[in-house]
Amino acid sequence: MSRTLIILGLAIAVVGFLWPWISRLGLGRLPGDIFVQRGGLTLYAPITTGILVSFVLSLILWLGFIWIAFDPEKQSWHDKIAGTVVVRTKGVSLV
Repeated sequence: MSRTLIILGLAIAVVGFLWPWISRLGLGRLPGDIFVQRGGLTLYAPITTGILVSFVLSLILWLGFIWIAFDPEKQSWHDKIAGTVVVRTKGVSLV
């Protein structure tokens, strides 16, 4: 599991780093993206693309916390990666 998360994180980082070059490949633009070209000035603001990428990344990051509800050991992804566990004690108040 931790190896998969590390590979996924590295893939997202690489795509994010290479995004300025990937966006120039001519893969097309989404509706809502702004492209202005006047003389020597070119402005490209991928609003729709940014919103979609933000949504996907938020979903991926929140899945780690939602995972706790379905994991029998009540561990999130960061707990699994670090090898930590939740220790519950009875009768001890932290407040």
